[in-house]
Amino acid sequence: MHNEEINVAVGHNAPSNLKVTSPDVQHDIINAFATETINGIIHELGNNVFTILIDESRDISVKEQMIAVLRFVNKNGCVVERFMGIVHVQDTSASSLKLRIDSLFAKHELSISRIRGQGYDGAILRRFQNMKKRRGQLCNK
Repeated sequence: MHNEEINVAVGHNAPSNLKVTSPDVQHDIINAFATETINGIIHELGNNVFTILIDESRDISVKEQMIAVLRFVNKNGCVVERFMGIVHVQDTSASSLKLRIDSLFAKHELSISRIRGQGYDGAILRRFQNMKKRRGQLCNK
């Protein structure tokens, strides 16, 4: 520790079962911060319309994930982008991503009717276009 007085007090007086550094406690603290941050973003958004930005990738363990960002105009008239989180997905097909977007919206009580724009990387966009073509072919039969 940097301060010897703190080191003496904490090192000798703290209970030996202090688990602030345990992975479970750290995970709980991170989840609490994430929940409060998202609640703040939802409060800042209010009833405004927004754009959703989605990107997908694989993490280092080769698990598929989706990143969600909301873009909206805040009460000061400034365009802001707020990171909503990383969501693990079964695969990066358009239907799988849409299911996760729907569940993300339901979790945070957001309505898809408030979306005024969508942004995706090229790979996702091609998947959504292919999905629309397949639906069109199914509906036209």
